[in-house]
Amino acid sequence: MRGIIEGFYGEPWSWAERAAVCSELAAAGMDTYVYAPKDDPLHRSRWREPYGDDFLESLAALVERSGLSVALAVSPGLSLDATSDSDRRALVQKFRSVVEAGVVGVGVFFDDIPPADGLGRLHGEVTAHVREELDADVGVFMCPLQYTGTVAVPYLGELHASLPRGVPIAWTGQSVVNDAVTAEEAELWSGVMDGRLPLLWDNVPVNDTIMAHTLPMTPLSGRDPELPGRLSGYLANPMVQAAASVPSLLSAAAWLRGDDSVAAFEDALAPEAAMLAEC
Repeated sequence: MRGIIEGFYGEPWSWAERAAVCSELAAAGMDTYVYAPKDDPLHRSRWREPYGDDFLESLAALVERSGLSVALAVSPGLSLDATSDSDRRALVQKFRSVVEAGVVGVGVFFDDIPPADGLGRLHGEVTAHVREELDADVGVFMCPLQYTGTVAVPYLGELHASLPRGVPIAWTGQSVVNDAVTAEEAELWSGVMDGRLPLLWDNVPVNDTIMAHTLPMTPLSGRDPELPGRLSGYLANPMVQAAASVPSLLSAAAWLRGDDSVAAFEDALAPEAAMLAEC
């Protein structure tokens, strides 16, 4: 899994924007797009409601057009009763509906919710239930409540003990947004998680919440060249502005290939720079 996650707070992209960005990234060697915009109410606040036919048809069209493997995540943590059979059925059925539309992976997200005792075990058990209920060829991954740092905490211990090893767990690095992420940090996280490799949710070039006034159009930097080998996957989280995200995302794709991330960023900007020079 090497791609992007539309996981920001703010106005979700249009389907045309998703298709255009995915096409660019497929040509650059990325392989995955994850649908997870926080401000889609059916993703998060009203997660129990099924997606309608229009959404599922648009999702199926993206699967056909994007050139990437398409995954979709649901964030039920704000209101989920993890012990409720009806809530578990609603979550599994929602995932089945998008799998029928062509999605090849699903994410169970518990980020950005209030902490409480015992949630690590419950989050692991709910995700394990989703894994058991879906066909084996559907990928399942999850984002925990504790997604930063490299320190062993009770939540992560409970999560690890209750979650199948084949389910990747998202991690953003030492902080939510990082100037640098190293292979050593990924190894420290793996040590906490008994050898699991983290799925790096890299919050670049995202500009939501307190960063909403910025437009961080810069090449990817500060990522250890040895880091990809210490990960189970990599997902960059783009900006609310889809087109403006592309140069930075192409820079990330170059880094993943082992190429020059700065050169890839400059190459992506070159057509725009030439157009401006002619004005």
